[in-house]
Amino acid sequence: MRPSAVSVFFCLLLIVGCGYSGAARQEGSDISGKLLDDAGNPIGNVSVVLQPSFSGGMPSGGKVEKDGTFKAKAVPGDYVFSIAPTAENAKAKAFLKGINPKYLSPDASNKVTVAAGASIEIKLAK
Repeated sequence: MRPSAVSVFFCLLLIVGCGYSGAARQEGSDISGKLLDDAGNPIGNVSVVLQPSFSGGMPSGGKVEKDGTFKAKAVPGDYVFSIAPTAENAKAKAFLKGINPKYLSPDASNKVTVAAGASIEIKLAK
């Protein structure tokens, strides 16, 4: 017995649909941010990494410009952030030696909430 085109279509739909969850991978929105020290001065020439606190999210982040601003693409939600020197910036590496080590890895206390199209501010305390 030969399967009908309709039954083949539904079988393919089932196979392709298996394992896919709409929440598993979402496309991020453009966000902007500013990285500041505890006195409110911009921190630049480093990278910011945003690690999602929710399942299905993708890490995000970007290079922080000299004026402390950065742009990224992220799905709205809660994130844990960390900072790292850019590969070409020895000054940033020296700076990072003088800050609280909890900012150098995604510490659970380094929380930031991202909203679609919003601007976020990350302030590093001593």
